[in-house]
Amino acid sequence: MSGVVEKTTTQRRIVAVYSYRDELGREHYQRLKYRPKDFSWRRPDGNGEFIPNLDGVERFLYRLPELCQADREQWVFFTEGEKDCDNVRALGLEATTSGSTSSWRDEFAEGDFFYMRRICILPDHHAPGMKFAQQVAAALHGHCTEIKIVELPNLGPGEDASNWMDNLDCKDPEDLRDALVDYANAAPVWEPTKDSEPQGYISQVAMRKAMDIETHPVRWLWPARFPSGKLSLIIGHPGCGKSLLTVDMAARVSQGRDWPDGSPCVPGNAVILSGEDDASDTICPRLKVACADQSRVSIMDGINFRDVAAKEIRLNPIELDTDIRTIKEALKEVEARVFIIDPISSFIGKIDDNRNAATRRMLSALSLMAQELNCAVVCVSHLRKSGGKAVHQAVGSLAYTAAARASWLVAEDDQDDELMLMLPVKSNLTKESTGLSFRITSEYTIGDVPVLSWQQGEILKKAEAILNPGQSAGRPPEARQEAEEWLTETLSGGPRLGKEVIAEAKEAGIPEITLRRARLNMGVKLRKDGFRGPSLWYQPNEFSKDAHPFNTDNIEQV
Repeated sequence: MSGVVEKTTTQRRIVAVYSYRDELGREHYQRLKYRPKDFSWRRPDGNGEFIPNLDGVERFLYRLPELCQADREQWVFFTEGEKDCDNVRALGLEATTSGSTSSWRDEFAEGDFFYMRRICILPDHHAPGMKFAQQVAAALHGHCTEIKIVELPNLGPGEDASNWMDNLDCKDPEDLRDALVDYANAAPVWEPTKDSEPQGYISQVAMRKAMDIETHPVRWLWPARFPSGKLSLIIGHPGCGKSLLTVDMAARVSQGRDWPDGSPCVPGNAVILSGEDDASDTICPRLKVACADQSRVSIMDGINFRDVAAKEIRLNPIELDTDIRTIKEALKEVEARVFIIDPISSFIGKIDDNRNAATRRMLSALSLMAQELNCAVVCVSHLRKSGGKAVHQAVGSLAYTAAARASWLVAEDDQDDELMLMLPVKSNLTKESTGLSFRITSEYTIGDVPVLSWQQGEILKKAEAILNPGQSAGRPPEARQEAEEWLTETLSGGPRLGKEVIAEAKEAGIPEITLRRARLNMGVKLRKDGFRGPSLWYQPNEFSKDAHPFNTDNIEQV
């Protein structure tokens, strides 16, 4: 733990020990401060003692765990030393440092620690301090939202942020905090110039001639449907089988079983990150009935964060805007062939996913990770409530569909509500594939655990026609309107058995195909009691959007 200690030695006296930890709170090394003023580094040897060097040790920013947990909308103050950093933090502000002018590493900027952050650098008042500030700013440029350098007023030669606090007449922490924030807000945004680039650091565009690039065919997880090393998207309404589809995919990858269309599947490891289903009572039982090799499927639960002060490890939720680096290391360790995020909206952190630019930056980092690991990243998303083009229907920013190299719709068939369709929405890497279909069944499983039963043959229907049934060919508009009015009245008293609704509609002169299109156009939902019970039709918001079944014992079956 960082702090001030008193330890007498024959030569000098240790007055402070600064602990450097990774984002999970694990200590890797320490920096010692002495009196007379001097510094040294040491690392634990694993046996309670220390080795007086950092040979072969990965370097980290000071107070990194706290930085990772900080609000990305607030200023992060970058100081030259640990004492200044701790004093700024004592004011209730976020701060970090590399420890000294010689400890900065440009790779600090390459992680996602500064992603979408506002950085204010507080240099010591001397030429080396300003040079250091320029070096840090140049390295961080392009990795954060904005950078500012603030030279604090009324400092003597060599003085720093701590001296500035001591020199002020006002000692109230709130006044000091407000003053620092005001300085940061008022300072001009730092922009790189030729003179601002420190010696040894050159900023230039990375460019290669096409003739020098070694080419290779597109690699596929599921040939012509889901690419490897790319981002793919599965969209659909709740309860249509999106999660079951991803479980089926993970199971096939774990075993190397052929895909439903007969194409070969290369065996590998799968990782599932789920924000809606519990691993113990839902995901793992489904993996089992899908015949997965469960030793090759991992469930990502969160980020283990070590709380040094409380001496405990707590599980924090995963946030894609801050945890890409940690996720990448975990996927690399298990050699994941597919990484499933279900749904992606549960893990976007503090990003407003309706903001296109912010969402694109997050997805760009996710896509780069997929490329570097040659891992297929499959994201699940719900559909918007409003209609429109299929490529615009993922909830949130249009950036989701734009970033995905392949996008698939999972939806009920417009003529058979027991049949689920998997239809192409977009494909950037191959000609558009035909669709497939499956049914959800638990007929041959223990405990009524659902599993997919893939149906033979290709599906030629288009996603647009399924999502916008009112615009498809068929009965004239007045017939569909009549069917919608009839269905609204029929369901006004609450849920009805689907078979009864269809039979009564037929007696009223409404064809089944027109009734089903009216149901889809109105957003009328379908529920089942388990996976063998009767189908119920009900108006939106009649029940929770949760996809789990509810009890229908009080409804007479026909």
